Amino acid sequence: MDVLSKMLDKASGARQFGYHLKCGSLGLTHLSFADNLKILSDGKVISIGGIVHVLNDFAKIITTKNKQGKVDNVSDGNLRFSPP
Repeated sequence: MDVLSKMLDKASGARQFGYHLKCGSLGLTHLSFADNLKILSDGKVISIGGIVHVLNDFAKIITTKNKQGKVDNVSDGNLRFSPP
């Protein structure tokens, strides 16, 4: 989760997606609790595209590690990421 966290922070810093209302001053892009992740944005189409791009990049990293036998399963219970 730390890798995804850093990827989201980097993407927001590069303006790939906008902050949720009142979260910009805090630099808050996401919240994670145990096996749940909440990604916060301004809801604009361009922001959703930026978030999807980050998630796809993360899926590629996980898939690569999975092929190396280092990661068994990645799921949040609701979403399943399939590499393109």
